[in-house]
Amino acid sequence: MDKWDWGTGLVMRMYDAEFTDAQLLDQGISVDDTEAIAIVESGTMFVGGHFAVPVPWKKGVNTGMGNYASALSRLNSPKRRLINDESLRFRYAQTMKMTIEKGYAVSVPGEQLHCDFHPRWYLPHHAVLNTKKPEKLRTVLDCAAKHKVQSLNDILYQGPYTTENLVCIPLRFRKERLAVTADKRNVYASEGAKT
Repeated sequence: MDKWDWGTGLVMRMYDAEFTDAQLLDQGISVDDTEAIAIVESGTMFVGGHFAVPVPWKKGVNTGMGNYASALSRLNSPKRRLINDESLRFRYAQTMKMTIEKGYAVSVPGEQLHCDFHPRWYLPHHAVLNTKKPEKLRTVLDCAAKHKVQSLNDILYQGPYTTENLVCIPLRFRKERLAVTADKRNVYASEGAKT
């Protein structure tokens, strides 16, 4: 067994253990959830050390000309805030730079900027500061931002509920002699979305 197979097997066992309760709910899965699972399972790839997951667009989605005007309008409020607060502007720029350097975000390829490229959706984002950790700045992507009565959340399949039952997590520590934990702080940011 080579290193790749061993590592892949280990990751698969970890995810299987993490989402066991969710698998028990399969009998109540909706048609939309089944479609979302099919899209993700058929299109997920491991590229450059990260998983690339397809965007689960709902069938027949037409984003029209997209939400560019709405996203641009939403940019004005944080833009004014950043212009007036030099410290916030510097921290926001550093956070965005780190996001790009880590590969969590990339420049959109030129062919996808063409107005005929569909489906597409621009995500407004803004800074969030925690009063208990004022030095830490998070950027939040607003998937619920509406444009002509629909948001990104409305035109993507939600997928099944996969959150582990919190009671099961500490109980599982008693099951084996060794317990393994991991810091998953950046795990969701490091998964890519394929177009």
